[in-house]
Amino acid sequence: MLLFKQITPMAVGPLGTFWEKDRMQFSLYAQATKIEYFFYADPHQMKTHQTYPLLEKVTLDKEAFCFGDLWSWEGTIAEGSLLNQPIGYLLRVWKKNPETGEEESRWILDPYAREYAGGEIWGTSFYYQIDPENFSITKQKKERDTHLFSPIRRLPIIRPILAKKSRLSMLPTRSQKSRPPRPNHPLETSIIYECHLRGMTKSPTAALPDDQYAGTYRGLIETIPYLKRLGITAVELLPIFDFDENENHNVSPDTKERLFNYWGYSTILFFAPKQCFAANPQNAVEEFKEMVDAFHEAGLEVILDVVYNHTAEMNSGGPIDHFKWLGEDVYYIMSHGHLANYSGCGNTVNCNHPVVKRFILSSLRYWYNEMGVDGFRFDLTTILDRDLAGNIQLFPALLWDIRYDSELQGAKLIAEPWDAGGGYQLGHTAYHAQWSEWNDRYRDNIRKALRGDTGHVIHVKNSILANPDVYQSPQKGRRFSINFITAHDGMTMWDLVSYNEKHNKMNGEDNRDGSSNNISFNCGVEGKTQSPIIQALRYKKVRTFHLLLQLSGGIPMLVAGDEFARSQQGNNNPYCLDNEITWIDWNQLKKNQKLFEFVQQAIAFRQANFSFLFSDHSQYGWFNSLGKEEDLGDHVCTLIWKVTHPDFPKKTICAMLNYYKAPLEFHFPDDGQTGSWHCLFDTAREQMPKKKTTENSVVVDGFSIQVFERK
Repeated sequence: MLLFKQITPMAVGPLGTFWEKDRMQFSLYAQATKIEYFFYADPHQMKTHQTYPLLEKVTLDKEAFCFGDLWSWEGTIAEGSLLNQPIGYLLRVWKKNPETGEEESRWILDPYAREYAGGEIWGTSFYYQIDPENFSITKQKKERDTHLFSPIRRLPIIRPILAKKSRLSMLPTRSQKSRPPRPNHPLETSIIYECHLRGMTKSPTAALPDDQYAGTYRGLIETIPYLKRLGITAVELLPIFDFDENENHNVSPDTKERLFNYWGYSTILFFAPKQCFAANPQNAVEEFKEMVDAFHEAGLEVILDVVYNHTAEMNSGGPIDHFKWLGEDVYYIMSHGHLANYSGCGNTVNCNHPVVKRFILSSLRYWYNEMGVDGFRFDLTTILDRDLAGNIQLFPALLWDIRYDSELQGAKLIAEPWDAGGGYQLGHTAYHAQWSEWNDRYRDNIRKALRGDTGHVIHVKNSILANPDVYQSPQKGRRFSINFITAHDGMTMWDLVSYNEKHNKMNGEDNRDGSSNNISFNCGVEGKTQSPIIQALRYKKVRTFHLLLQLSGGIPMLVAGDEFARSQQGNNNPYCLDNEITWIDWNQLKKNQKLFEFVQQAIAFRQANFSFLFSDHSQYGWFNSLGKEEDLGDHVCTLIWKVTHPDFPKKTICAMLNYYKAPLEFHFPDDGQTGSWHCLFDTAREQMPKKKTTENSVVVDGFSIQVFERK
């Protein structure tokens, strides 16, 4: 039975695949002489080693279906041909070899595909073999010891459900009216929680109501009550765009465990949610939407870590999924005829080419408007600033376009303002494009202080003020600075106080991978110890890290598990590990319940006092440990700051930081006011203090903070 009763050229519209009443419409950019579309019935039912016949073949010639390099066509559906089943499709693109003049072809994926088959089971590689005679298709399982890259590792899918409205994506669509509204928390008041979707619930310690939910979108829904209790407002998910976890073929040298691309910074399809992250892999799109809706119903937002700077096609020896064959010199920055590598991953997307810019904006609009996410954190954002020759532009035009795109209004935009090619733009992106940024200067300043570095107090002060040295004023810093002490890339907070060196041997790269500059200190013993003195010091430092993060201007970001001392055993680059190292061990929450409660109370304090501490009218006074004029000399490791606010005339908050190794006496600044000081926090104590004082001074332990309030 034919799929289409009529094939006709179409005026170029939105690139991608759409329904228009009873017609399927396809638009694609391709440097080609001919394109063929091959359609197959219901790929979700395809068993391994089973062969499916060709359902329909559509051939497009350049003269009739191409304008420039834009190919567009539509097919009117034959009556009775659609049985409400998914349809798989592949493209064969023909082009002339510039050296021989002969026409060559390759099977490729539609980069606009919103759903696919072939990634149903985590850790299992499938590929699709095409019969060259009758174009039947066979699903095969790829063994680990075969060639690194399969010819066709995905099968894009169209869901043939006739849309009632024009230009709807070809997916089952949850009615926008039935979906809960976005929470729309202002970014500057947000508490962000960075996590890996699979890692959050893959461990048996997650105790899910259904084992099938482990490591899935539905599994993440089960963590919502915990996240609400902690006090966060948004989860930031490591990549969930389709990637191939099996592209890493190494094994761990000690355990002989297989290694993966666990983090997922290697995108294949930029419109498709990862299939095996769904409890029902045959409907990953709907399950992802259900997850977003559940978070919104709970008042929580979903931010995606997105990778538009490079793709899974890697270097010249990597796979050819789509872009390399559709137009390598359009989609990638080239250098002397080769793929430029400012990403450290073998290729660099040519983000400021008009075709690529259009592709990126289309992807963002789809995830924001159709899938319902609330914002994006852009990996290696400086690459989005690079022009067609790879030079960093003075003005970030693409970032500006994203910020003011009419279909992305309200989206939270966060930059990682550097890349692997030496581009470093902290402050630049925030200033020119009005994006928030991961502030690595904040990270390093706070780590150095808690390590005990001297000559550093001015940098600690700037960090607490939201780095006006970077953002020109505390007000701008509070809006643009994403403050973090740890991230997925690097040591956990507990490991920062437990290891001097990285321990990445399990990654299979002889400990060469990962940064060697961790600004960490093991407190006297490398790794685990039973010493109660060292354990107490480590917990004290971790509490101080957490409290400083909540007391600082800017937007705080926590990494999953830091609130209960999660460890990666010193591994600062576990991108390839899918095991207990990267899975959240929820037993640690029970073990470190008091630390969790401390973090919970620190977050609650920030939220309750946000208007007092971080408004344009908040007034900060800075003092030395004697309560006199601040001393920012190289020998100083102490700082007092006092906050008042004209709208709260009877309230004062005073914080005392001692990052010297020994206890020191601190004096309250004399402001002529009277009344008792109530101690709200003392990070030297495991439990919250219940004390007040009318004395002029207190003793603050080394590497700790005390916070007081006077009403």
